Amino acid sequence: MPSILRSQEWPEFDPDGSGYDDRTARAAGMTPQASPGPNKGHMGSVVHSTAGERARLGLPANSYLILKGRKHPTWGKMAAVEAARGYSVVRRGGRYWAVPRSTFAFR
Repeated sequence: MPSILRSQEWPEFDPDGSGYDDRTARAAGMTPQASPGPNKGHMGSVVHSTAGERARLGLPANSYLILKGRKHPTWGKMAAVEAARGYSVVRRGGRYWAVPRSTFAFR
């Protein structure tokens, strides 16, 4: 993932707040959903972890950084989707991550 953009355009992200990490989403190349429907204008909830993040935080392969704050209005929806695809939400290094439940270290 490219380095996080530094801009006054977005407020500082609080992983325990109600916001969304726009800087990281944009740095990862995410753009708002263009297709009509309930997700129009929305961006994804997670971005794939980098090798450096996995090494630094002891995360397994196929871990994802969660871009929503814990108090975001759709946190529960994101957590349900992650659970349905076999992932658990864990906190490491001050951020929330989706990690495969089948990973021994996170059982």
